[in-house]
Amino acid sequence: MREHEEMYGRNSVRDGYIDLNKIEKEKKKLSPTMIKVLIGIAAVALVAVVIYIITYFMRPTVGELQDFNTLQNLTEKYGTLYLSTVNENGSEGSYFVKDGEYIQTAKFRDYLGDYKIELEYNDKRYVVSKDKTVYSYLSNTPPGSIKQFENLFFDIIPFDDLDKRPTIKDGKYVYRYKQNFGTNTSYVEFVFNKDMSVSKIALNSMQVWNVEYGVQKDFFEPLKKFDLNDLVRVNLKNMYDPDNEFEPQYVPRGMCVTGHFYVTLFVPDPENQSIDNSGVGVLELFADSACVVPFKDGDKDLPVEEDMTLYLNLTDAG
Repeated sequence: MREHEEMYGRNSVRDGYIDLNKIEKEKKKLSPTMIKVLIGIAAVALVAVVIYIITYFMRPTVGELQDFNTLQNLTEKYGTLYLSTVNENGSEGSYFVKDGEYIQTAKFRDYLGDYKIELEYNDKRYVVSKDKTVYSYLSNTPPGSIKQFENLFFDIIPFDDLDKRPTIKDGKYVYRYKQNFGTNTSYVEFVFNKDMSVSKIALNSMQVWNVEYGVQKDFFEPLKKFDLNDLVRVNLKNMYDPDNEFEPQYVPRGMCVTGHFYVTLFVPDPENQSIDNSGVGVLELFADSACVVPFKDGDKDLPVEEDMTLYLNLTDAG
């Protein structure tokens, strides 16, 4: 009997029992191949997690992107940049170029064919019309391009968000900021190139600004026909308020002039002094002291002359 068992093995059925636990344990055992596959999957997953963590912390923070995208830094790095947008009425854009210590700006507008470029050149303002006629802008109001650029991008981002890191989409950094206005929600999306320069800004998926770098758009070409150092004096007389004097303006010889001069109006209400009846009046240029002959924009027959006097009078109060 023993010899039989040694030759053929113990017959568990004949001995009256079946070891079910042993059978289940045998079934649960993984094959060496399966164990290797699982170890490989775990290793790949671990490497992927480590790579993601490393690349996540290699991304710049929103604060670093904000610091990089200053006008001074971008014009130093790229020389020129151009912001553009298009809406249902036309297009507009702002062009920046570093020229020595100055940042020259051009603000371009083309609304339904009403083409105009406002230039800020060496702290003076000029306007170029569609026919390339150049006007010296007498008002002290700057084009506002630089302020617009500096404030446009990052003023809305809360301080607490500056340490956050953008996501990566299509090889670019993307930061999305949610704004709540009562029951309405808006999303502002900033898209940055991999070199951290801003590429575009969108509001609720609609592009607001597109940014191009190293663009050569010589908006300043019309200025080159004038000697900007050969200046003539233009005197301004305020006929609406003679006690309010304007400083003399100096304009390149042969250039036309334009400008908007705003005055604050206040009409007291005798019945209720607490009511603010203030408004804004617009002073326009005239060629004569009677303020009959207007000095119109686009009138090429009236270039400035040496020591010319122009008269300002109130024509519109809003």
